[in-house]
Order: sequence, then C-alpha cells, then structure tokens
Amino acid sequence: MSISKINLLILFFVSHSLFAKIYSGPGEDSGKKIINTFDGGYILCGNYWSTNGSNSTDVYVLKLDSIGNTEWIKIYSSGNYDDKAMAIIQLADSGYIVGGHFAEDPLNPFGAGEVGFILRMNNIGDSLWTKTYSVGAWSDEICYIDEKPNGNLVLCNYTDDIQDNNNLF
Repeated sequence: MSISKINLLILFFVSHSLFAKIYSGPGEDSGKKIINTFDGGYILCGNYWSTNGSNSTDVYVLKLDSIGNTEWIKIYSSGNYDDKAMAIIQLADSGYIVGGHFAEDPLNPFGAGEVGFILRMNNIGDSLWTKTYSVGAWSDEICYIDEKPNGNLVLCNYTDDIQDNNNLF
C-alpha cells in the first residue's frame, strides 16, 4: 500500500463523515463497490432484490452527488436468477464499466450456472453494450476491472468448476 493511500485512510477515519444515508429497496440489497467519480460524486454497484416476483437479485448501479443525493439509479437484469455486480470503474470518457455475473446462462456447457459479464454504460447510466465471459466452468464472475492508458480493459475473473475447484483468470 502506498503512503498516499495510508494517509487517505487515516484522514477518512479521523475526519467527520460527509453524509450517512441508507439506500435500500424491498429486500436484501447490498453494495459491493463504491468509487469516487470525476465530478466529485460517487458511484456504487451491487445487488438489488428484484420486485418482479422472481425472488432473485438484479444488478444495481447508484450514482450519488458529493453529498450523497441520488442522481440516478439503474437496475439491469439478464432475466434469470441472481444477477450480481462486483466491480465498477469510471472510464476516461466519463462512462462506466460494471462487472459481475449473470446466473443460469443457457449457453454454459455445464447447465445452469453463472457467466461473467461486463456492462458498458454512458455517464448517465444508459447501457451501451454487454459482453459475457465464461471459461467453461460452473461459475464465472468478473471481480476486478482496470482501464489501461490505451483504453484496453484488464479483467480479473473468478471461476468455480463443477468439482469445486476455485481459480482466478
């Protein structure tokens, strides 16, 4: 950990909080990743308990201003059971990439499992495209994303095969 990150951590714990708010839906919602945005606000990704009667979770993206007021909320679903977001970054063009997994992908060779995804959004949360990734395992999940200076993305994929062997790719 670099000195600047340690100083930031210390300043965070000794300073007073800017805001304390609860952002929640009808069920077991959870935030997985929050980052500062170029405009001084925050963006959070996580899981939203679906209200469509499916008893499942959908991908949840929440954009906040600098004092915690909601600017926009987007909910994305593959239409299947338990979609989850695990990572988010802001891109150089001010858009976003969200990563995680979509569940029960019919293209998974092992049957119903989870396939990793990345979702490209513009700066107001509109979906531009979605790509899915699978290494042929029971469960795949994009857990880390980084943008390189040339615009290429680096993804870290967690995978769990049918025999319960866990791997990172």
